[in-house]
Amino acid sequence: MENYKNPSLPVEERVKDLLSRMTLEEKASQMDMIRGVELAEKVHKAHFCAVDETSGFQWDKVRESCGERGMGFVHDVYSVPAVLNRLQKYMVEETRLGIPCIFTGEALHGLSYPGATVFPMPINLGAAFHPQLTKEVGAAIAAETRSLGIHEILAPNLDLAREPRWGRVEETFGEDTFLSSCMAYAIVTGEQGGDISRPDKVAVEPKHYCVHGIPEGGTNCSPARVGRREIETDYLPVFEAGVKKAGAYNVMASYNCIDGEAVICSRHYLREILKERYGLRGYVRADFGAVNRLKTAHHMTADSRESIRMAVDGGLDVQGFDFSNSFWEESLVSLIREGKLEETVIDEAVSRILRVKFELGLFEHPYTDEENYKNVVRCEKHRMLSLQAARESMVLLQNKREILPLGQVKSIALLGPSSGHQRIGSYSSVPYGYKVPSLYEELKKAAGNDVIIRQCDGCGISDRDISLVPESWYVDGVELTFYNNDHFEGDAIGSSRMECINFNWILAKPHRDLEFTGYSVRMKCTLRVDTHVFTEAEEIQGRLVFTTGDSVRVMVDGSCVIDSFGEHKQKLPGCEFRFVNDAVHQVEIEYVCDVNGNDLTLSLDFHDSSLEKAVELARECDVAVLVCGDDKVTSGEGMDRCDLKLYGKQKELVERVGALGKPTVLVLENGKPIDLRDEVESMDAILVAWFGGELGAQAIAEALFGKINLSGKLPISFPKSVGHIPCYYSRMPGGSTEYLEGSTGALFPFGFGLGYTQFAYRDLRIEKGKEPCDFRVSAKIRNIGEREGTEVVQLYVNDLQSSVVRPDRLLKGFCRVELSPGEEKEVQFWLDFDSFKLLDLDMKWVVEPGEFEIILGNSSVDTRLSRIISIEA
Repeated sequence: MENYKNPSLPVEERVKDLLSRMTLEEKASQMDMIRGVELAEKVHKAHFCAVDETSGFQWDKVRESCGERGMGFVHDVYSVPAVLNRLQKYMVEETRLGIPCIFTGEALHGLSYPGATVFPMPINLGAAFHPQLTKEVGAAIAAETRSLGIHEILAPNLDLAREPRWGRVEETFGEDTFLSSCMAYAIVTGEQGGDISRPDKVAVEPKHYCVHGIPEGGTNCSPARVGRREIETDYLPVFEAGVKKAGAYNVMASYNCIDGEAVICSRHYLREILKERYGLRGYVRADFGAVNRLKTAHHMTADSRESIRMAVDGGLDVQGFDFSNSFWEESLVSLIREGKLEETVIDEAVSRILRVKFELGLFEHPYTDEENYKNVVRCEKHRMLSLQAARESMVLLQNKREILPLGQVKSIALLGPSSGHQRIGSYSSVPYGYKVPSLYEELKKAAGNDVIIRQCDGCGISDRDISLVPESWYVDGVELTFYNNDHFEGDAIGSSRMECINFNWILAKPHRDLEFTGYSVRMKCTLRVDTHVFTEAEEIQGRLVFTTGDSVRVMVDGSCVIDSFGEHKQKLPGCEFRFVNDAVHQVEIEYVCDVNGNDLTLSLDFHDSSLEKAVELARECDVAVLVCGDDKVTSGEGMDRCDLKLYGKQKELVERVGALGKPTVLVLENGKPIDLRDEVESMDAILVAWFGGELGAQAIAEALFGKINLSGKLPISFPKSVGHIPCYYSRMPGGSTEYLEGSTGALFPFGFGLGYTQFAYRDLRIEKGKEPCDFRVSAKIRNIGEREGTEVVQLYVNDLQSSVVRPDRLLKGFCRVELSPGEEKEVQFWLDFDSFKLLDLDMKWVVEPGEFEIILGNSSVDTRLSRIISIEA
């Protein structure tokens, strides 16, 4: 038996033996990744990155792509274990050395598998201030992921979100270093644990290392303008918590630059800090497109081969779909043979990859149980965990006259674009085999027969907040024919049939043999209209829409109704259309990929005409509940904004309903802060629910009727306007605190959140420990209200005099305490060196002697109890 196949030998000895047997080509292939869905025979109808559960693979294409070399990683192959096992069998039995591949996937708040549990977004978990809950959510995500045969997840996102305009705020735990570090440790230990060979654990890959949450201008991928002390003090500690302390195996490097230094090729960030200081056990993967940005965005190289050389030499180990497999692997091999890249650099990278494969147990157990996932994926325990996270993460910002919880009301006007459609956020699982209930459904269930609920959207969130043409309207799916030119000429290179028109061709090509751009697709389908999917009416007057940024023509019954081609593209291709129940239409679509691929959908829009109806319903009912916020156009990756007001006609809807003078509640399903200056005046109550997962609507309904209390706190400050950015609470002192138009402070600060009861703080005690920086802090918290509730007690430290400028206060502890009416409990915190340290003028971590103020409160601007302590030299 070869040593690398001997499970009794130490992992490092097995890695060394296997590496010694590998050719240069085999090493390069281990640093590569392929999209499994492009090798499959049948794509899953619910997700363009998933594989049908009955699919086999196109073995000629597998052999062409992997040969006898194998492949390091397979991404985008979400399916059942039997499907993944078929592909893994090829890697184990058909390649020369039998090296298993790592199946990798997205699992930010649930695996991107059709039918997996949809948990609330990470920003929700930040708002809950509950690390144990975060750990349990992580463990559930890992269990579902591994049960389906996927070994590694490209998560969590450990960016510190200090730029509210940035679309990816929703993926983070918020703005604060201490809170985010606690959550980083919790979720990594939950997902990965101590033994990644277990059938319920995965290798995790935190991203986007390491300063990505303050992009210049708020736009994704933009440079971070930040100094070294701030990087070390604020941003790196979150990754240190995830990598060095919690033991995350791998890391995804970001595609931006920090103070002019491109992270993807930085020896300082990738080698000196990540691999040497933090002791990263696994590998560094490039965020998708990051390597080629050295040429196209950073202008540091003249050609792609030089970009590859710089990145790998700097510490990168795995590409992220920057290049075709052949170009990436051939470039690595030729760079070494030409003496432009040392083979020892490749050997180190491959050793890291092999180490993870051995520790995952893939050489002993390459295949996944093909039945167990049925007991794990979206099990009742995980669904209840999702509900708990949704409940604990809602933040009550305002409650005038204690309008909430809703009391004796006879009728509620439920309005807004999210009142009948629950938002779940980006990078989510695709609900499949079940429907995510809306607030309309859950509110009716919670109210019973005693309250009349009348619902109307009133408007959409964005012009793309539209409804897909339902799959049930397609008589026989849609036929697609592919051409490797932009004019539908010559022989087609292939065809396929899909269930409906709902594709994402940004990173994925619709057919493996197409070029990435310049191809054309003809689509044909027959639609039978069923208006009753949306309404009781027999016809809908609205718009037929084809979403794309590329060229498209849509013909209905032989007539061209949408012409958005070439230089005459429409922002949102569409036309007026009357949808008559049971009408049958022949539809033909000509699509040309002449930009870079897009989300493609055939949709319908009928929001516009309902605003007046919504206002009228509000006038007729006792209470109005507006459900507004974000969708996947106003929040998410690449969905950055230059204004934080409610988008589109939502603002008008809120203003008009608020002007009626009726009791009005605004519920926000949002991914980032919103400018609420006007809404605090016109609304009686404001509840932030974020993106609460598949059971988020149930949690909102429970909160509105008082079946649960509210305990969430803001993990990110809400500015008064975009002109008040930055507004994170831990800004350095020294500047003016006033604009001409008013205070620079946040409208709602970090840590803020109301509930349905009140708490009193007393008896602050601070006891010194054995070490100079060790202190035990305690206080007593009493529920002085009439309802059971949970308080999030927050501890801040203020360094009263220091050799370098420090924020006025920094979060250094928090705890949740549940109290019945009149009940009192003691809370305790332990402070140590890390609670008081700073990076001095010599860039060394020290605790300087002097006085520190210890503050207890329920937000970053609240002081309930405080005391000054002294620390001696």
